[in-house]
Amino acid sequence: MNIDDSSYVTFEGYGYFGVHFLGDRAVARVRVRDADKVFLTGDFCAWQEGTKLERLSDGVWEFQTSRDLLFEGCKYKYRVATKDGNEIFMADPYETHSEESGAYASVICNTESYEWRDATWLEYREQYKKELCSKPLSIYKITADKWLRADSGSRFSYRTLACELAPYVKQLGCTHVQLAYFLVSDGENTSYFAARTFGGHPSELAAFVDSMHEAGVGVIFELPTKDQKALSPCDDEFACYADACAFWLDKYHADGLCVADPTLAERLAEKFPHAILVSDRKIVGDIQDGQALTICSHDAFVQGFNVSLEDMRSAFEALMASPCKKLIVMGSEIGQTDAVDTSVDWSLLEDLAHAELQKYVAELGQRYISKTI
Repeated sequence: MNIDDSSYVTFEGYGYFGVHFLGDRAVARVRVRDADKVFLTGDFCAWQEGTKLERLSDGVWEFQTSRDLLFEGCKYKYRVATKDGNEIFMADPYETHSEESGAYASVICNTESYEWRDATWLEYREQYKKELCSKPLSIYKITADKWLRADSGSRFSYRTLACELAPYVKQLGCTHVQLAYFLVSDGENTSYFAARTFGGHPSELAAFVDSMHEAGVGVIFELPTKDQKALSPCDDEFACYADACAFWLDKYHADGLCVADPTLAERLAEKFPHAILVSDRKIVGDIQDGQALTICSHDAFVQGFNVSLEDMRSAFEALMASPCKKLIVMGSEIGQTDAVDTSVDWSLLEDLAHAELQKYVAELGQRYISKTI
């Protein structure tokens, strides 16, 4: 990702590129400057040659048709004939839904269809951000499908996650959850606009955010790092990444983002003043006196790899007593140190010492948000 190439950054590309519904019409747009011809192929044509797109300006290609042809749930890709005579099949860089394995085909999805219920929360967070310097901020970082207790035979559900996670993070005294590894990825590259749905629909993630807001918990999305490229080739990758940041803040009502570049975070803060923008563990943007707030986790207070439960207890005490904002990585509150990369081992709570650590972390968290620590 070339973070210096910001010539096409508008934070509005997600409303133009990709597939969108306009009344009874559907329009597909993609930018491929090195293309001689671009075709759209997919379920609608049984993955045959497909329909040729019209060339507009600056490498932009467009196809408009009936909504009956490009329908919700339709899988598709672009077939690009390049100027040097090669042919490539590519997913839509602005896809908002995707297959999560195999060919990683894009899937048409109407992100405007979800009806939000969080108007009260949206009003609250405006004032919260203005007072962030003096307000408690404690973030619980999770990987969604690795936090839920294993239930063999059932599909992961964001609805179930919200029901279990909201009361848990409030019990810990956390104000926000941070979703890591939530985007579709083939292991090396990432789809910037398509969340993992585990066989479901993107509206389930919107409902998760809605439910967390109703419970009084903010949601922060963690976007890819600088060394992760887009899953589909993108002519202006940094602009695409920047558009994705705006997309998650706008369409999914995210309360904040962890992003790769501090400069981008500052520009996002100007456009989305309510948002908590984190880069390199610092909150950037105009926060009261312009002070950069630091986020720390317990590992900042632990030395070495062979960490005992007593060490972790002391580390959480130091974390909660420090002036920085707080980050708790899932599993660490029960004495596990590798949960983000594996899964939370809830069986640890069968050991009284681990259960007592969890209880103590929750007590510290409650004291922190009540400002008695």
